[in-house]
Amino acid sequence: MSKEVMYISENVDDVENAEKELEQQGISRNAIHILSEDEYQLATHNLPSIPDFEKSDLIRKGWIGAGIGITLAIIFLGLTAVFQWHVDYGWPLFGFIAVMIAGFCTWEGGLIGISTTNHRFEPIYEKIKKGSHLVLVKTSSQDESKIKSVFDKYSSFRPV
Repeated sequence: MSKEVMYISENVDDVENAEKELEQQGISRNAIHILSEDEYQLATHNLPSIPDFEKSDLIRKGWIGAGIGITLAIIFLGLTAVFQWHVDYGWPLFGFIAVMIAGFCTWEGGLIGISTTNHRFEPIYEKIKKGSHLVLVKTSSQDESKIKSVFDKYSSFRPV
């Protein structure tokens, strides 16, 4: 079972050293991601940044938009049936409009999501804006003790 372990630190040198130790402990570099406002500093220290896709709330807000859109489309089709609009124009037109409603709401949810911070990072995003670095490790439950022992060596790390 996969689990995410998050620690935050103000010291980028400690982040770099901990990342190297995690790799030495057998944690894959692909499982380690760092979220920071200073991408240049991450690049100069050769640290793996969280992909831009994961920084935003695109997927979650897109699904919320899709849910709203499908609900509105069902309501629209229900009104079409109740008021007999389909008699004059046929079901294909109203089916197309319902699909457009659902699609528009999904698209709008995605636009809102891509411009907002991922909901997982909202509680600590103020610290990140002030210069802290979030280390996110995706791992199995059995490696959690290894990860904890690495971060416990550094006084600058705090679990999130």
